[in-house]
Amino acid sequence: MKAICFAFVTLFTSVFAINVFNPPQLQILSSNVSYAASERGKTIDVQNGSDLKLRCVGNSPITWRFPVQENNKEINSTDFLEKSGNETIFTTDLILSDLVFSQTGLYTCFYNDSNDDSLSDSVYVFVNDKHNLHIEFNHDIDYWYPSKPIKIPCLPTYSYANVTFQYSQMDSEERMNLTVDEDKGITYDPTSGLEIQKENVDVSRRYYCTYHVHSLSTENSFVIIMGSVSDSDVYVSMELLSRTPILVNDTLEFVCTVDSSKAKQLSIDFTSPVTDANLTISEITNETLSLNMIQFYRYSRRMIVENVTTAYQGVYYCNVSHSDKIIAGEFHTVSIYDESLQIIDDVSTDVDLNKNIVRKAGENINIEFTVKSKFQVQLSDLSLLKDGKVVSKEKQRALLKMKGNKILVEMLDMSMKKSGMYELIVYGNRKSINRKFNVEVKSLSIESASNVYDRNEMFTIICTASGNPIPEIVAFFYPCKGNRNCTDKKHRRYVTKFTTVLTGNNELYSYNVTVENRTRTLEIRGDAQQSGWYECLATSISGNEYARLRIN
Repeated sequence: MKAICFAFVTLFTSVFAINVFNPPQLQILSSNVSYAASERGKTIDVQNGSDLKLRCVGNSPITWRFPVQENNKEINSTDFLEKSGNETIFTTDLILSDLVFSQTGLYTCFYNDSNDDSLSDSVYVFVNDKHNLHIEFNHDIDYWYPSKPIKIPCLPTYSYANVTFQYSQMDSEERMNLTVDEDKGITYDPTSGLEIQKENVDVSRRYYCTYHVHSLSTENSFVIIMGSVSDSDVYVSMELLSRTPILVNDTLEFVCTVDSSKAKQLSIDFTSPVTDANLTISEITNETLSLNMIQFYRYSRRMIVENVTTAYQGVYYCNVSHSDKIIAGEFHTVSIYDESLQIIDDVSTDVDLNKNIVRKAGENINIEFTVKSKFQVQLSDLSLLKDGKVVSKEKQRALLKMKGNKILVEMLDMSMKKSGMYELIVYGNRKSINRKFNVEVKSLSIESASNVYDRNEMFTIICTASGNPIPEIVAFFYPCKGNRNCTDKKHRRYVTKFTTVLTGNNELYSYNVTVENRTRTLEIRGDAQQSGWYECLATSISGNEYARLRIN
C-alpha cells in the first residue's frame, strides 16, 4: 500500500513574496527527476519506487488535486500559519513515497477559496516503469457523438515514449494505421491522449495505442461506439443508487435514464463484470416531461444485484439501442470491499470551527465530534496536533475521550500557552478525515465605568489576569499631549512596579491588588488630570498579554 502525505508548512522569504492576485507557485524539490517545460505545461519524469516532493507557495490556504488510486492508504494534512507584516505566506509540501506507475498524472495546487482555474499551478508527472509503459484503465468502451471530437486516453508512463496508432472496424480484425496530422484534425498529447475531430469519425471502431520505449513495446485498445446523427439528441445517465462504499453481501442498484427530444422505441440493456450474475432488471418506464416549456421524453430502467462478492467489482454498462443498433450508453465503475474495511464517512460537530474558540484563562473547552462510519472508532484511530506538531500520547489520553461514536475533546484549565491551531485526525485504512479548530485564550481584561471624565473627577480602572501560575500585572500610563504619538514608549509612565507603593504620579490616587481563585485583580483609582491610554501587562511563564483602555 502506498502512502501520500501532506505536510503544510508556512514560511516567509523574500524569494516567495507573492502578490494578492498571483496564482500559487509550484516547485519541484526532488533532485531525482527529469524536468521539461513547453507551451503545454510543465512535466517531469521520475523512476517508479522513488520519492517525490512538490512544494506550492501562495498567500491563501492551498489544496492539492492529484490522481487518486485504490492503493493509497492514507492522506494526512498539517498546517502552520505565520505572518510577516500584513502578509501571510502559505507553503504546502506534497510528499509521495515509493511511487508506482498508476500515479502518473496531473498534480495541481490551487487556492481553497477560489473557483478561478487561473489561480492554480500544475505539473504532469510521468512515473517511469519498464514493466508498465502505459496507464491501465478499468474500462475500454466509450460512447461518442458526431457533434464532438473523440478523445482516446493513450497515456504513457514515459514523456518521451514513441506512441503509434491504429484502428479497425468493429466487424473486422484488419488494422489500419492512423497518423497524427494537425491539419487533418488528428492530434496527440502524452498528458491527455489522442484527439480526433468529428469530421474524421463516422462509424464505431476499435483504436489501438502502441507504446515504444527503447527496445520495449506494449499496447492497449479502446472501443468507441458512435451514435448516429439522427440519434444524437439522446442523453444517457447511469446512477448508482446504493450507499457507498459497497461491501461484500451488499446490494447494488443502478438506474439508467435516457432523455430524448423525440418519442422513440428504445431498448435499455445492462452488462456486468460477471457473465452469469443473478441480475434483477425492471421493465422500461417512460414519461413525458417539460422543462422551461420544452417537452421531452424520459425512459428509465433499473438493475439490482444482491449479495455481491468481490468478483462483482468492475465496470457496469448501460447500452441504449434503437432499431437493434446501439446508439448511446454509459458506464459506472464499482469497487467492492470486504467487511474489514474501515471507512469513515464524516466527522461533524455543532461547534462553528470557522470561528476562533475563545476562553479566559482557567476556563475549560469541551467539543463533541460525531463520527459517521461503518466501524467503531477507537482512541488508537485518533491523533491530535497543535500548531502542526503531534501532541504526545500521554497528553492525548488526557484530552481525548471516546463515548460510542462520539469523540470528546476536553481541554481543562486553559492558559495562554494552550492557544494555537489544533487538528483532530480520525484514521481509517481507506482515508483519513481531519477537523481543525483555533483556540484563543484571553488571560487579561481591562475595564472602566466610563471612557470620558471631567477634570479632577475620580475614575476607577480594573485589570484582571487569570492563569496557572497566576500572572503578575504591571500598569502603565501613556499621556496624550499636543500632536505627539500618545503611545510613544518614551513618554510612558509606570503606574505599578509589582509593588503596592505609590509611584508619585500626581493623577494617581491609589491602587489595590487582590488574588482569588487563581485570578489577580488590579484596581487603580485616581482623579482625572490628563487624557491618555492606560495599559495593563500580564506576565507569566506562559507568555505576556497586553490590554489597553483610552481615558479622555
